[in-house]
This record gives sequence, C-alpha cells and structure tokens, in this order.
Amino acid sequence: MTTRSGLSALQEALRALERSGRAARRSCGLPDSRSEAAREVGKDGQGGRLDARRISSWLDPEQGRAPRDADQVWALVRVWARWAGDRTQRRVYWNKLVEDAQPIKGEPAARSAGSPWLGRVVGTLRDEDALGLEVHPAIEGGTGPLPPYLPRPHDQALRDELRAADEHGGLVVLVGGSSFGKTRACWEAVRELLPDWRLWHPLTPTRSEALIAALADERLGPRTVVWLNDAWQYLGIDAGGERAASAMHARLQRRVDAPVLILGSM
Repeated sequence: MTTRSGLSALQEALRALERSGRAARRSCGLPDSRSEAAREVGKDGQGGRLDARRISSWLDPEQGRAPRDADQVWALVRVWARWAGDRTQRRVYWNKLVEDAQPIKGEPAARSAGSPWLGRVVGTLRDEDALGLEVHPAIEGGTGPLPPYLPRPHDQALRDELRAADEHGGLVVLVGGSSFGKTRACWEAVRELLPDWRLWHPLTPTRSEALIAALADERLGPRTVVWLNDAWQYLGIDAGGERAASAMHARLQRRVDAPVLILGSM
C-alpha cells in the first residue's frame, strides 16, 4: 500500500468515527469538539499529550501527516467510540491502519508543492493568525495575542448555524454593534466546530473584487469558509458590491462543490 493511499484509508476511518461520535454528543447537548476529545484523551491517561491541532494535522485531506504513535490514535478512537456508543472497535485494526499510513522510505510524507486549494486548514491556525482575520488583539501587557474569551448567549446560536453549515454550507452573518466581539465570536466558533475546513480571507485589490475573484476561482474547494469581516465592505452599494452579492448567490446555488460557508459580520 502506498503512503498516500494508506494515509487516506486512516483518515477516512477516523473521520467516519468522529462524525458518529460528535453527532451522538450533540444530540445529548454535550461538547463535541476536537479540543474536547483531546481533553478526554488526556483525562484517560493513555494517549500522552494530544491537542486539537495535532488531530487536525492527521486529518488534513491535502497535507495530512501520518501519526507515528499508534497509542495516541487508539486513545482518540476510544474516546470517539465511547461518545458514539460503539463497542466494535479493535486495536489491531487501528494499529494496521497506522502502520500502512507511514511514509515509505525516501518518499515525502506530504506533498511539497503546496495545496491546490485556497486558504489554510482551520485546525492549523494559531491565535496569532486571528489577528490577520481582524480579531481585536489583547491590550498591551496581555499574556497572549488575544484576550481571554467569555462566551455569551449568541455564541450558542452561532454554533447551531455552523453545525448546519458543516453539512450543507450556506451564508451566516453575525450582526451587532461596534466592538461587540462579532469577529472574535466567529473565530472561536469556526475553530471549535470546523477544524478540518479551510478558511479564505479575500482582501485585495479591493474587498469586493477579491470576493468576486475567490468565488469564481476553481481553487475555492468544498469545505471552505469564506471569511467576510465587516461584510458591508464587500457588499456596499456601489457596482462592485452588487456584483459581489450576485457572485455569492451564484456560488451558493452550486451543489457540485458544496459545502462552502460564507461567514460574515456587520
């Protein structure tokens, strides 16, 4: 079995189990993010140090890296299987998947030419990357690039919309007053719920022109979030805004490369 096909088989098996586990958790109103799964792995004490970013690096469809530690994979499988009420999983099966996913000697573990798709995988983004998405930074003297986040009632409604978008895509716009925390709320929700999606932030030469170009670009692949902070700057009353709105409508009608999520704030 070749490296990429072996890794694809492992990714497909993990994604299927993740979908089942997360769906069961959501139906019970319990947290279902990859961060929560990693936390439970740590609590179980059998998978070493595991975090959501590492899980996402395993599952990246374009540049995924094969996990080297079968114990970590098995610990994650046990958590997702427990969530799903699935008692059929066997360690020998997962050990073989991990073994077959390993790079062949002399062959790169991931493609070196870069991804053919626009954007970066959400699960690989760090707090520093949020600043490039126009999330307000921490005040001077803070302990990190972002201030601590305090969830508010609208966060649950936003997450409900993103869970639906995970299957169908669509348009979601969070509306609120200036400095209300809209961009940060979107960042936290996307990072928690859509870690294996890509995120693309169209900016130049103008925002409306960048959006029009992105929506027409064949590199805007399925499972991509198009990030429109201050959406009025993309959809203003000028001709560019009208064309951008028309391009959004046309792209959302397409089903061949769905789902695509257009996520805005204003």
